[in-house]
Amino acid sequence: MSAPPPSGDEVARSEVTFATIDPDLDTPAVAVHLAAALTDAGFRCDAPRDIGGPVSLRVRAGRRGFSLLIGQLPGERRWLVSTSSGVMPMMRLLGDRADDQRRELVTAIHEALAARPELVDIRWFAPGARRGADDDPWAATPSG
Repeated sequence: MSAPPPSGDEVARSEVTFATIDPDLDTPAVAVHLAAALTDAGFRCDAPRDIGGPVSLRVRAGRRGFSLLIGQLPGERRWLVSTSSGVMPMMRLLGDRADDQRRELVTAIHEALAARPELVDIRWFAPGARRGADDDPWAATPSG
């Protein structure tokens, strides 16, 4: 595999894609693995919920709630995990710790994915940076 394209300055990467060498892996299994690994890492997770293809997972980090959307990319053996929270810009200005909690969460997601040898080619993207092109800017870890 070649080196990733330059990813620019440190950005908050909260979307990850990965491939698998396991022909039997499916989206619910990925969600169950992430929920168990995040729970082991100290996060509170609801049970994964199938929403008609993708799977939704609610995660609590401290007082902050996050939503993970886990889905297989159309026509590929790649998955996308997207992480979002409802933090408004004004709350950040007032000292909300959501960025710190998001960093802890995406680090735990990365560790959970990297711990599974059948999950390969892990690529982290800033929100909106993944357009599906080969030259989309990505990094091998959430912190770049």
